[in-house]
Amino acid sequence: MADFSTPLTALRATAKTQPYATAVKQEHNATTGPRYSDVSYHQFLFSANGLLSKSESKLTPVGPLPKMMDGDQILMIYHTSGSTSGAPKLVPITARWMECLIKKFSSLSEFLPLPRTMVKVAIGSSTHMGSTMLFLESDLQGGCFIIPTSIPYPTSELVDMIDNHGLTRLDMFPVFLSQLFRQARHDPLLFRSLCLLDHIAYGGYPLDPYEEAWAHGHNFYLISAFGFTEVGLNLISYGAKEVALGPVSPSIFEFVPLGDDQNAQEHLVELVVPPESPDCPHCSLRDATDGKFHTGDLFLEIALGEYAFRGRDDDWVKMEMALRCDANSIEVDALQCCGDDLIHAVVAIGVGRPSPAIVLGPKHDDVLESTEKTRELQLKVLQRITPFHRRRHKHERIEDVNLIFVVPQRSLPRTDTKGNIRRLKVEEQFKQKLDEMFK
Repeated sequence: MADFSTPLTALRATAKTQPYATAVKQEHNATTGPRYSDVSYHQFLFSANGLLSKSESKLTPVGPLPKMMDGDQILMIYHTSGSTSGAPKLVPITARWMECLIKKFSSLSEFLPLPRTMVKVAIGSSTHMGSTMLFLESDLQGGCFIIPTSIPYPTSELVDMIDNHGLTRLDMFPVFLSQLFRQARHDPLLFRSLCLLDHIAYGGYPLDPYEEAWAHGHNFYLISAFGFTEVGLNLISYGAKEVALGPVSPSIFEFVPLGDDQNAQEHLVELVVPPESPDCPHCSLRDATDGKFHTGDLFLEIALGEYAFRGRDDDWVKMEMALRCDANSIEVDALQCCGDDLIHAVVAIGVGRPSPAIVLGPKHDDVLESTEKTRELQLKVLQRITPFHRRRHKHERIEDVNLIFVVPQRSLPRTDTKGNIRRLKVEEQFKQKLDEMFK
């Protein structure tokens, strides 16, 4: 039996290799504990060796660490909403899985430059896998971890964390990061603060290509991390523009071609985790037929061992005659063409239909005051997206203004944590209207 007691062993190793122990800072509105607005983060950084010696002399002993631990032993159980279009579920985390996650972050520290002590901010609640991974990375790096007043937190709070409390790396889901970049283009104070960061990291979904190009154009050091609750961190890229995602050791992945992908312009493959990979999820989450974990995440291999994310399987809407339509590309184009003045949010739908449709939340809700204003918005959007759709296959085009639906600005259903629009939920809401359109 292998020894899987390394989560605690890793913390002991940190004390030997890092000058500081991990410290947690609470925001100034926290109801308990220290207020980080009153105390410099440097005052939270203790000598790790000194901290261990104090714990040995003054604190009640907790007893010996277990010498052996079964790799299949469940250490904790996470709750996840699943993918954007999925269902909530429980995700058991085993000792073997946690061992692998620790090794992943240990290997990354060899490649990621750290010009100063890392200070990060939580990306979600303390029970969210994203925050768990960030906190674990802080442990391994001997860094500092800020807990904000809310998720998402206001821009003023972010500026305060950077300017006054030493935040060095911003981790944020792409939906919120895109909004932040758009605001920074018109807010000199926010832009100046973002320039002080060593790294800006995002994950869970690709960043809007326009926002990504803007960030690279202003020399922001971007880290794209691909992962999810069931497997943790899978693939990562960092630094230069258009760097492909690469696997993180010691994970083992398979990239399996889609069996029904007859019409796609790209040869897409699905990320699959085999049971021999140490981070393969608990057996209750694996496919009953082959024992593997099928992620539903699609990639394009652009070089040997390097991949570009192409959305989830449910981002490629299966149209009439089983043809696939890249719904995510339709959404990205609409936001690029209309995001500055017409559209606040948009989602493409149309499962089983001859052509797709889009449902959008307007930039300003006053367009819903009359049928004439709504129609004017629909026509403007159609005019701007037409050049893109002319280049698409027939079944991927939107050519009818009646396939552009307008709803109140913030009414599109979203996931709680990442803020992604729930495509299948919108599909259900508009089923009757689509039935009428295509009858």
